[in-house]
Amino acid sequence: MSAETRNKISQSNQGKTKGDKHYKWKGGKPWERFKDTAYLQWRNSVLTRDNYTCQDCQKICKKYEKGLAAHHIKSYKDFPELRLDIDNGKTLCRECHMKLHLRPIKPKSTILCQCGCGTLIEAFDGYGRPKKYVNHHGKRGKRKQVQ
Repeated sequence: MSAETRNKISQSNQGKTKGDKHYKWKGGKPWERFKDTAYLQWRNSVLTRDNYTCQDCQKICKKYEKGLAAHHIKSYKDFPELRLDIDNGKTLCRECHMKLHLRPIKPKSTILCQCGCGTLIEAFDGYGRPKKYVNHHGKRGKRKQVQ
C-alpha cells in the first residue's frame, strides 16, 4: 500500500468509538467470571444440587455436557449480592437456556451422503449452501491406503 492509502485508512478509523463509548458496550469482559474460583464453586454446587437435570424440560444431562448451564434466576448484573447464592441458580440444558435468553437453537436437517456410504450429514454447510457429500467423498475419489 502507498503511504497515502495508509494515511486515509488511519484517519477514517480515528473517529470510531471503542470500549465503554461504543453503543454496543455491555460493561467489560463477561467471561472473566469463569476464572473466579468462587463462581466455579457456585456453578458446580448448583449443577450437583439439581443432579445435572434441566429444571425446565427435565432432561438428564451428562456431567461435562457442552452447554450445560447454571443459570442465575435473578440477573447476575442487577443483583451482585445474589451472584454466589445457590438458591439463585438453576440447571438448564443448552436448548432451554438459549430459549430463556430469546436465542433459540435452530434444528439442523440431515441427509444421507450421496456417495452411498450411508453416513448422515448436515444438509447445509456453514454458509447455507446445500451439501451432497461428506468431506473427501464423491468427486475427489478414494485415498490410497498405506500398507
